[in-house]
Amino acid sequence: MTEISEAVRKLAAKGEEIYGKVCTVNAVDEAARTADVSPLDESTPILGVNLQANQNSKVGVVLFPVVGSFVVVSFLNRAAAVVVATDEIDHIEVVTKADIVVKAGGKVTIENGDYSLKKAFDDLFAAIGKLTVTTGVGPSGTPINISEFQQIQQKIAKFLQ
Repeated sequence: MTEISEAVRKLAAKGEEIYGKVCTVNAVDEAARTADVSPLDESTPILGVNLQANQNSKVGVVLFPVVGSFVVVSFLNRAAAVVVATDEIDHIEVVTKADIVVKAGGKVTIENGDYSLKKAFDDLFAAIGKLTVTTGVGPSGTPINISEFQQIQQKIAKFLQ
């Protein structure tokens, strides 16, 4: 059972009430899937607030808030808190059968096993680069403007970084 679900079960058994606070984000730890926040009521900063229900999980949906933005933190008890609403999102991580990461500026990374969107484009450009026009007397050149093709390839490679 996850830490959060265990805390909810204990609260329900004790009849304690869950409450929340509006806070500003001081720092985000993507690896730990936590944020350090400061409540607007100027009470003590809260460190290591979960950004997803199971902090140790590497799957699911995680909203990574922008440092300095507002979040609503819900307290399940004095030791367990989770971000339940965000004002500004730096990026969202969705990990399912195919991992999808969306970052600011519309940058999207899609990875399914060992095959990524970058690999798909690399393979596509390699195949296009090998195209030739064939006449009755043999190859006569490429059907595309190579310099334009290379410029497009560089733009897509930069986008996928």
